[in-house]
Amino acid sequence: MTAIGFIKAYIRSMRPYCFFITGIAGWLGIIFSDAEPGIIRQIVVLVILFTAWGVNQIINDYLGRPEDRINAPHRPMVSGELNVRYALIVTFLLLLAGGIVTFFLNPYALIFYLLGIIFNIMYEYLKGIPLLGNIWFGVLIAICTFYGA
Repeated sequence: MTAIGFIKAYIRSMRPYCFFITGIAGWLGIIFSDAEPGIIRQIVVLVILFTAWGVNQIINDYLGRPEDRINAPHRPMVSGELNVRYALIVTFLLLLAGGIVTFFLNPYALIFYLLGIIFNIMYEYLKGIPLLGNIWFGVLIAICTFYGA
Protein backbone atom coordinates (compact mmCIF):
# COMPACT_ATOMS: atom_id res chain seq x y z
CA MET A 1 0.00 0.00 0.00
CA THR A 2 1.30 3.42 -0.91
CA ALA A 3 1.16 6.39 1.41
CA ILE A 4 -1.34 8.08 -0.91
CA GLY A 5 -3.52 4.95 -0.90
CA PHE A 6 -3.40 4.83 2.89
CA ILE A 7 -4.33 8.51 3.22
CA LYS A 8 -7.25 8.12 0.80
CA ALA A 9 -8.54 5.03 2.63
CA TYR A 10 -8.06 6.70 6.02
CA ILE A 11 -9.94 9.84 4.98
CA ARG A 12 -12.75 7.79 3.44
CA SER A 13 -13.00 5.85 6.72
CA MET A 14 -13.31 9.14 8.60
CA ARG A 15 -16.61 9.72 6.76
CA PRO A 16 -15.94 13.42 6.10
CA TYR A 17 -19.44 13.92 4.69
CA CYS A 18 -20.63 13.93 8.34
CA PHE A 19 -18.03 16.36 9.74
CA PHE A 20 -20.70 19.05 9.80
CA ILE A 21 -22.47 17.21 12.66
CA THR A 22 -19.72 17.93 15.18
CA GLY A 23 -18.94 21.25 13.52
CA ILE A 24 -22.44 22.65 13.97
CA ALA A 25 -22.66 21.31 17.53
CA GLY A 26 -19.29 22.84 18.43
CA TRP A 27 -20.08 26.14 16.77
CA LEU A 28 -23.33 26.34 18.74
CA GLY A 29 -21.22 25.93 21.86
CA ILE A 30 -19.05 28.83 20.76
CA ILE A 31 -22.11 30.99 20.08
CA PHE A 32 -23.94 30.13 23.31
CA SER A 33 -20.86 30.58 25.47
CA ASP A 34 -21.03 34.35 25.00
CA ALA A 35 -17.28 34.33 24.46
CA GLU A 36 -15.90 36.17 21.51
CA PRO A 37 -13.04 34.04 20.24
CA GLY A 38 -11.20 35.26 17.20
CA ILE A 39 -11.74 33.60 13.85
CA ILE A 40 -8.45 31.66 14.13
CA ARG A 41 -9.50 30.17 17.45
CA GLN A 42 -12.89 29.22 16.00
CA ILE A 43 -11.24 27.56 13.02
CA VAL A 44 -8.89 25.62 15.32
CA VAL A 45 -11.84 24.41 17.40
CA LEU A 46 -13.73 23.34 14.26
CA VAL A 47 -10.68 21.52 12.85
CA ILE A 48 -10.28 19.65 16.14
CA LEU A 49 -13.99 18.73 16.14
CA PHE A 50 -13.90 17.61 12.50
CA THR A 51 -10.78 15.54 13.12
CA ALA A 52 -12.24 14.10 16.33
CA TRP A 53 -15.34 12.98 14.40
CA GLY A 54 -13.14 11.27 11.84
CA VAL A 55 -10.79 9.50 14.21
CA ASN A 56 -13.73 8.36 16.30
CA GLN A 57 -15.09 6.75 13.12
CA ILE A 58 -11.78 4.91 12.77
CA ILE A 59 -12.08 3.69 16.37
CA ASN A 60 -15.68 2.69 15.70
CA ASP A 61 -14.62 0.76 12.59
CA TYR A 62 -11.85 -0.99 14.51
CA LEU A 63 -14.12 -2.03 17.38
CA GLY A 64 -16.98 -2.96 15.05
CA ARG A 65 -15.06 -5.08 12.54
CA PRO A 66 -17.00 -8.30 13.25
CA GLU A 67 -20.38 -6.69 12.55
CA ASP A 68 -18.99 -4.57 9.71
CA ARG A 69 -17.83 -7.70 7.91
CA ILE A 70 -21.54 -8.40 7.46
CA ASN A 71 -23.15 -4.94 7.44
CA ALA A 72 -20.45 -2.81 5.78
CA PRO A 73 -17.94 -5.04 3.97
CA HIS A 74 -16.97 -2.13 1.70
CA ARG A 75 -15.37 -0.11 4.51
CA PRO A 76 -11.61 0.18 4.03
CA MET A 77 -10.64 -1.36 7.38
CA VAL A 78 -12.86 -4.39 6.84
CA SER A 79 -11.92 -4.88 3.18
CA GLY A 80 -8.21 -4.74 4.00
CA GLU A 81 -7.67 -1.55 2.02
CA LEU A 82 -6.73 0.27 5.25
CA ASN A 83 -3.94 -1.23 7.32
CA VAL A 84 -5.33 -1.58 10.83
CA ARG A 85 -2.04 -1.08 12.65
CA TYR A 86 -1.10 2.08 10.77
CA ALA A 87 -4.64 3.43 11.06
CA LEU A 88 -4.55 3.02 14.84
CA ILE A 89 -1.13 4.70 15.05
CA VAL A 90 -2.33 7.68 12.99
CA THR A 91 -5.51 7.82 15.07
CA PHE A 92 -3.54 7.88 18.31
CA LEU A 93 -1.25 10.62 16.99
CA LEU A 94 -4.18 12.74 15.78
CA LEU A 95 -5.98 12.32 19.11
CA LEU A 96 -2.79 13.22 20.98
CA ALA A 97 -2.24 16.32 18.83
CA GLY A 98 -5.87 17.36 19.33
CA GLY A 99 -5.54 16.87 23.07
CA ILE A 100 -2.38 18.97 23.24
CA VAL A 101 -3.89 21.81 21.21
CA THR A 102 -7.07 21.60 23.30
CA PHE A 103 -5.04 21.89 26.49
CA PHE A 104 -3.45 25.11 25.25
CA LEU A 105 -6.80 26.51 24.08
CA ASN A 106 -8.52 25.77 27.38
CA PRO A 107 -7.37 23.08 29.83
CA TYR A 108 -10.97 22.54 30.98
CA ALA A 109 -12.03 21.66 27.43
CA LEU A 110 -9.70 18.66 27.66
CA ILE A 111 -12.30 17.05 29.93
CA PHE A 112 -14.88 17.14 27.14
CA TYR A 113 -12.30 16.05 24.58
CA LEU A 114 -11.45 12.95 26.62
CA LEU A 115 -15.11 12.26 27.44
CA GLY A 116 -15.84 12.30 23.71
CA ILE A 117 -13.24 9.59 23.10
CA ILE A 118 -14.39 7.44 26.03
CA PHE A 119 -18.07 7.87 25.21
CA ASN A 120 -17.40 6.95 21.56
CA ILE A 121 -15.87 3.66 22.67
CA MET A 122 -18.91 3.06 24.88
CA TYR A 123 -21.19 3.91 21.94
CA GLU A 124 -19.80 0.98 19.99
CA TYR A 125 -21.27 -1.33 22.61
CA LEU A 126 -24.49 0.62 23.25
CA LYS A 127 -25.58 1.32 19.67
CA GLY A 128 -27.14 -2.11 19.33
CA ILE A 129 -29.56 -1.43 22.19
CA PRO A 130 -32.73 0.20 20.83
CA LEU A 131 -33.27 3.77 21.96
CA LEU A 132 -30.23 3.75 24.27
CA GLY A 133 -27.88 3.84 21.27
CA ASN A 134 -29.72 6.88 19.87
CA ILE A 135 -29.69 8.66 23.22
CA TRP A 136 -26.00 7.92 23.62
CA PHE A 137 -25.28 9.35 20.15
CA GLY A 138 -27.08 12.52 21.26
CA VAL A 139 -24.87 12.66 24.33
CA LEU A 140 -21.82 12.39 22.08
CA ILE A 141 -22.99 15.33 19.98
CA ALA A 142 -23.82 17.34 23.13
CA ILE A 143 -20.22 16.87 24.27
CA CYS A 144 -19.16 18.69 21.09
CA THR A 145 -21.31 21.65 22.10
CA PHE A 146 -19.72 21.75 25.55
CA TYR A 147 -16.30 21.44 23.94
CA GLY A 148 -17.03 24.40 21.67
CA ALA A 149 -18.20 26.47 24.63
